[in-house]
Amino acid sequence: MITHSTAKSIVLVRGETATYAVLNFQPQIDSQANSVEILGFQIRRGDERFTLEDLPISRVLSKSAKDDILYHTFEVDEDERSEYHEVDFEIPEYNESVRVHFRAVENDEYPDILFYEVEDTCGDWLPVENVLFSEMMTESFKRILETSAMEQLDDHNLDLLPMAAE
Repeated sequence: MITHSTAKSIVLVRGETATYAVLNFQPQIDSQANSVEILGFQIRRGDERFTLEDLPISRVLSKSAKDDILYHTFEVDEDERSEYHEVDFEIPEYNESVRVHFRAVENDEYPDILFYEVEDTCGDWLPVENVLFSEMMTESFKRILETSAMEQLDDHNLDLLPMAAE
């Protein structure tokens, strides 16, 4: 039986000087007689719900993160400008994080609009709308995310889960 509990895995979205957002991932739990397994995670962003596997990376960037990316990679004087702005996705109780590079760019087809790009694991720059958050996570990060949720499934939480008949 698939269900949810009060457990959650928290991921901080952090820049160099600020925490941009706190992401609360709710585990989807399959409870069987004598076992509990995490099948995946869900998150709410605005009025929408996403699974971890279908969450666009563009939906985890807050306005302040986008403002910092824009400033550091486009607006600042050219001699101070960075090629990219680093954003860390961190699981706070563990020493686990993923660093992702973002930048703001112009597009010749739409000269009045700026676009955000993310650097993938191969070093290519892609539009943030085309990249999923899960594609930027390491296997270690995914395992720690699951561990974080499982450790919160204490006796109280387990009592709330419907278990299959023994």
